[in-house]
Amino acid sequence: MSAAAYTRKVIIRRSLAPASLSKPRPRADSGVESGKLEAVHTMLDRGLTPQLKGPDEEQRSLLDARLSRVDRGVLLWAEAQGVRLQVLQSGEELDATGALRDLTGKFEQRLKPDTVEKLHEHLQPLTERIRAEKDPDKALSLRRQKRNQLAELLTLNPCGAAVFTPAFAPILAPGISSLSADPGETPTLKAMAMYHGADSPEEQAQFFSWMESLNGERLAQARQATVEEKSRMLASRPEALQAWLRQAEEHPELVPLDVTAHTLVVPDAHYLGANSREQTMLLDRSDLVSVEGWRNGDFRGQWFFLEGKTNLLIRDSAVELDTPVHELGHVIDMTLEKDAPQFYGSLRPRIEKAHYQARLNGNAITSYAMANRREYIAEGFAAFYETPAELRKIDPELFGLVEEMVEFCCRQAGADRVLDQKLQKMWKDAVATAPGEPAALRAQLEQQVQTCPKADGLSSTAMAAALGASRLGLLAGAADVALGLLPALASPGPGLADPVQQAYREGLDAEGQRRLFDLAYQSGRGLLLA
Repeated sequence: MSAAAYTRKVIIRRSLAPASLSKPRPRADSGVESGKLEAVHTMLDRGLTPQLKGPDEEQRSLLDARLSRVDRGVLLWAEAQGVRLQVLQSGEELDATGALRDLTGKFEQRLKPDTVEKLHEHLQPLTERIRAEKDPDKALSLRRQKRNQLAELLTLNPCGAAVFTPAFAPILAPGISSLSADPGETPTLKAMAMYHGADSPEEQAQFFSWMESLNGERLAQARQATVEEKSRMLASRPEALQAWLRQAEEHPELVPLDVTAHTLVVPDAHYLGANSREQTMLLDRSDLVSVEGWRNGDFRGQWFFLEGKTNLLIRDSAVELDTPVHELGHVIDMTLEKDAPQFYGSLRPRIEKAHYQARLNGNAITSYAMANRREYIAEGFAAFYETPAELRKIDPELFGLVEEMVEFCCRQAGADRVLDQKLQKMWKDAVATAPGEPAALRAQLEQQVQTCPKADGLSSTAMAAALGASRLGLLAGAADVALGLLPALASPGPGLADPVQQAYREGLDAEGQRRLFDLAYQSGRGLLLA
């Protein structure tokens, strides 16, 4: 995982059915679970930038419907983490989101030449075998082996370096024909710079300087080895040899270099030309892969963590799928690993074991969940809210792991998940109940007050009184609207979860029950869309 923790998405996942937009329908929030839509809208507003159009009304409605399935406490927790929810419309570029790490003026801090030198020494036995091998096929196999080992070592030992590849030429140098990825290639220093998008003399000079810093004497040795080989090849043509040597001396950046034989690495820095920006950005390979994935249409969602900012990106065509919930699962998974190491540390062995068993038995909730433990958790998170019964049946261990993460986030956000579930059920029951007579419902409240004029805090009596007053108020509000006595409210109020929780903790008397009834009455008038 790079310094900016994120996940990548390729479209090989199962997608659940789009959220329904049929009307009339119950409100997603309805004031019962306060804060759900407010949290979603706050995250959407944070994600707006001058370079992005932002989601349209239909897309906002789709996101509301999809994310309102998530627990209130989880959404409040995500809002507190500073999540910026962004929708990329067709034709918009990833670099317009502010999610990428521009390394301009900062990249030098990543360079660790001593680490590169240690890796060179570690691979020296393999280097000697390459030089001694006479069979071309075996030598080529050894070269590939060395490149693969070096790439893995550079990943495990970050030092601002990478193995050279021309793979990003379509993005950074579209006018240059792509080199073969064959490890026997001997690119020039200038060619490597251009394949990194260094077009201007200033950018190329900067790239050359980083190459010198990372490779030290090995760069000069590789250049000298080419000069000696060329001298042998042109020994019978002195004039051609002198011309070549003169060019090599005047333009050392044009001398071919055997990058594999001399363990030459390149700076993990790529110049992405300005598109929706005024200036070129300097990106590392991980971010460049993301740029490529979004341009090619391979990604439909991704999470970035950058210098305290969390960007959750959704493609416009994926707002109605389970992608937003899946990506939120990534946010929870990796944020808890970073910020709650003791809690997450207790889960990690179980996650790894459950993922291994799911792959072994072929019973993962989706095929994409088998990719790695990150996708395993994210797919589990999506299924936890989209198809919980199926998840519990297919992979009960994953269901339990996700539930523990969810409950941890709810506690961190100060939300009582059990109480929220009771209120949500009460809200759904109220929607399905016949209106009845508002006066009769108020009479039932007064009967409840007479039966229980006062309830102590943290007692079952207090909870029953609070929920009873709230239920009656919801029904009364909905009844007044259904009977045409009062208009429906466009804004259902601040919600009931926090007031009910407070009443349960502190206790409530007759007036407290009436206040809860009145508050729920306002929510009841907003239960259904007009």
